Amino acid sequence: MNRRPTCARDAEVERDCVHGDERGRSNMAPPRKQCLWAAAVYLLAGGILPAQADAPASEKQSPLRPYRVVVGFRTSVSGGDMSLDKLARQAKTAGIDGVMLSDRLSRQLQYGLPPLRYLLWFAFRKPSVSTMGPSRYIESVRALNRTQKDVCFVPGVKVAPGYYWTGSLLGDLQCHNYHREILMLGTQSPEPLLRLPYAAGYVPGRDGLWLFAARFLLLLCVALWVGYYYVPAWVRHRFRIRRRKTKSVYFVFFIVPSLVVVAFFNIVAGGVRRFHIHGPPEGMSPEQGVLNRGAEAGFFQMWSHPQEGVENYRWPVSFVTPPYREVITLTHSFNAFSCFSASGPDLYAPGQVWDRLLLDFIEQVAPYPIWTVGDLLDPKKLVDTPAGMVDNVVFAREKSPGAFLTALETGRFYCRRRSPTNAIDIKRFTVEGHSFGEQAKTDRSRMEVAFEISSLEPGTPVEVKLVRNGIVLYSFKGVTPFAKKLSDSIDQRTETVYYRITAKGPGRLAAVGQPVFLTYAPSERPWSD
Repeated sequence: MNRRPTCARDAEVERDCVHGDERGRSNMAPPRKQCLWAAAVYLLAGGILPAQADAPASEKQSPLRPYRVVVGFRTSVSGGDMSLDKLARQAKTAGIDGVMLSDRLSRQLQYGLPPLRYLLWFAFRKPSVSTMGPSRYIESVRALNRTQKDVCFVPGVKVAPGYYWTGSLLGDLQCHNYHREILMLGTQSPEPLLRLPYAAGYVPGRDGLWLFAARFLLLLCVALWVGYYYVPAWVRHRFRIRRRKTKSVYFVFFIVPSLVVVAFFNIVAGGVRRFHIHGPPEGMSPEQGVLNRGAEAGFFQMWSHPQEGVENYRWPVSFVTPPYREVITLTHSFNAFSCFSASGPDLYAPGQVWDRLLLDFIEQVAPYPIWTVGDLLDPKKLVDTPAGMVDNVVFAREKSPGAFLTALETGRFYCRRRSPTNAIDIKRFTVEGHSFGEQAKTDRSRMEVAFEISSLEPGTPVEVKLVRNGIVLYSFKGVTPFAKKLSDSIDQRTETVYYRITAKGPGRLAAVGQPVFLTYAPSERPWSD
């Protein structure tokens, strides 16, 4: 029941140790001479100096603290309204401790003309992480974290696993799934981003050889076909050969081979999965391919707003992305999905998609639990929107990208939708002393549950629901501050249970906590007659 490690977080800790910052130095062993001097001083002092080196590691760790973190902001790198510097100033003014970015990895549309779609094509590109360069993007975020300490920035990109075309340029051309996106956090290295197999045609930086070959073959064929009208005449005048014979030879030895090469190239390129953009793909192959590669790189991956759909028209293309709630249950190797939506059903409601995924985990169908994260409804704004401002209260030991990613990975947070003046706080939620995201064993069949709800504006009415294994166990109504303790008996035949809590206030105020998992394991008692 343990979460898989995040490679990005481990790499950051290793990098900190190499650079020798405070965390790195605290883990480094002292030189041998210093140890000998310390031993001598200890003996001369009569052995009364405290042996701090023998203190348990848990006592040296700083306690968990709540931080306000927003997820899913898009900067001017990929079409947002604010640069990183301006975002840092506005986030500090808004009282935000951390921002997890979500700039688009690619903003490209490519369309090929039949029958040679992968040779006769044109592309439309806008600024993105790919055009800037993933290495420059990641380094700019690191530089901002070094120059200011008020707001911690975590690099992240949004990836559309694959769009595809239907119709034609005659008037019914449609682009599907262009806004079906995965948010990848913890992107500390550019190489994994360049290897993501998202289907978007020829992507500069990723498909440089294919791009060069396509353009080279096209120019070569154009040159050969133009030469068909000029070269035979030049040869005839130069070597006094009949015109008909020279044209026949040129056609057989130049035009025909070029047509064969072009057709072969088009067939081979059409068989590459990441270039398959003309016609619907097979099942979830683009989505799962990107998730598999992101999981190998250790990214924290979440589906961004699967409840939402997008449909608009920009001449001459119609963009259609229906809600993709089904991909949550049809794909794997992701970590979370967006909690709130501007419209559509709440997937965190009791018995909905989230509970089905959590039940898969406790039934050992899934290897790790899936969390729900508060993703910004408007990725360009940190201010309130008609659908409500969304943030997360993350419990971490320090304000750093690695600590924030660890909190997300282990479920030590809750997400909420708030207004400019009011927000619901889950001050406490424990089951047998364990809180958000924790997994433990117990020999008690009665679970002690306690929670405390508050708000920025005291006296806010709230409705609190306690959910156990997908079913509402208790529902309470009150006004903040609101606290409750209760005892719940579980069936002793049940191996594992989970508890989670939701709190809703007036309007769009809401808070959703990550579950607590408990495995019932009765203690063995000695045999007695």
